Amino acid sequence: MIIIIFCFFPIIIFNLIFPLKYRKLIKDNCELCGLKKEIVSSLIFVESRYRYNAESNKGAVGLMQIMPSTAIAFKENMANVEELYDPIVNIEIGCRFLAYLYDKYQDDIMVLACYNAGEGVVLKWAGEDKKLSINEIKYDETYQYVKKVLRMRKVYKYRIYG
Repeated sequence: MIIIIFCFFPIIIFNLIFPLKYRKLIKDNCELCGLKKEIVSSLIFVESRYRYNAESNKGAVGLMQIMPSTAIAFKENMANVEELYDPIVNIEIGCRFLAYLYDKYQDDIMVLACYNAGEGVVLKWAGEDKKLSINEIKYDETYQYVKKVLRMRKVYKYRIYG
């Protein structure tokens, strides 16, 4: 019995530290929007640690930390902000927004920086060519955010595909 617990203990700890909830929702929305599951999964981890009821001090809500103004722009018939706590709604809107950013910029660093800091700010850093290296990110919060999501992408690629 102790040997079995000892063998599975690292797996249990890994699963607790790096949760993978909402797997089907993520998969379905990624397929619909042409996104990589490991990017969306790692973004959710960094944004909310997979807590559907997460709130930021800036007003972002839910798993993917959607701002109400973004939600209204990417979901028709949005009844109220409370809908953003629903994982189905939150992941759908977050994936639509990410797909919009990828369609526009086709670059992980640009997309993730825009998701975190906003397009207007990031476009000032990027210049005319709309390209951005991680070292050109001016806000430390956004720099750390992009680094974390890209680092977690490796973990979630392993988590999802094993």
